[in-house]
Amino acid sequence: MAEALIFFIAPGLRLGLNKLKSEKLALAVNHNSFKNR
Repeated sequence: MAEALIFFIAPGLRLGLNKLKSEKLALAVNHNSFKNR
């Protein structure tokens, strides 16, 4: 049962982490573009 839960939850967590990483990257890129102006 626990294995099944982990199997279903893990992809969702991974997607959430990837979303956070991409948002942080976007923020960093925006910050750098403001600095360069």
